[in-house]
Amino acid sequence: MYKKQVLIVDDEKNIASSLKRLLRNEDYNVFTAESGAHGLEILKKEEIQVVVSDQRMPVMSGIEFLQKVKELYPQTIRIILSGYAEIDTVVEAINKGEVYRFLTKPWQDDDLKITINHCFSQYDMEKEHTDLIDLLQYKNKELTELSSKIDALVIGEKKIVDRNVSSKSAIAGINQDGVISFVNEVVKDIDAMISPHVIGHNITEYFSEEINKLFETFKNSDEADGIFNCSESQNIKKLHISKLLASQKNNNFVLLFELGN
Repeated sequence: MYKKQVLIVDDEKNIASSLKRLLRNEDYNVFTAESGAHGLEILKKEEIQVVVSDQRMPVMSGIEFLQKVKELYPQTIRIILSGYAEIDTVVEAINKGEVYRFLTKPWQDDDLKITINHCFSQYDMEKEHTDLIDLLQYKNKELTELSSKIDALVIGEKKIVDRNVSSKSAIAGINQDGVISFVNEVVKDIDAMISPHVIGHNITEYFSEEINKLFETFKNSDEADGIFNCSESQNIKKLHISKLLASQKNNNFVLLFELGN
């Protein structure tokens, strides 16, 4: 939960102090500034959710100040204090979205407190909306990246098969845990491959100790590809291993077996 904070901007110190005293028992911190420039300095240092500004100030009017606040801190809720003589200017600012609420001077204490509390509720609602949009954008990005990784995996497997496969090449896809995810038809020619239904089983169930050791060694290395001569156990002459999605924690592997005659 964020810390609730209000900034009061008024060139008359006694008015700013009066407002601060009025709000001292409320559940938020109150900062005061004597000018728009001073207010902007405070906004640089503090996370302010609600700004209350007097309209008639020298150098920079309240509306000019709140226009800058909207530009720099669009989520901050803005209130203007003004006399009836300036009401047309203030209404125009409200219509342009530069000011959220207008309070007349002199103000009613209860109205001011209620208005500020409403401003915090508005801030919470807008923040929740913004956070939800950010979350949706993040999830969409994650889905896009996942889709790209899946495409890369499929393309990578196809390239490996196109590059290496021959009538004497058996191919198996293995995940990080050693579980077989796909095989080609030639796998049945590997000696001691007692069942063609190997998908979902662990590599240790169907391949020799030599093959399993080579796979474990490669899996724990930083290499992306490896070629190993075998002792022709299970009729395997050479083992080619390629790591897919090598930048990820959970890699997938393609094992290509060159078989003997």
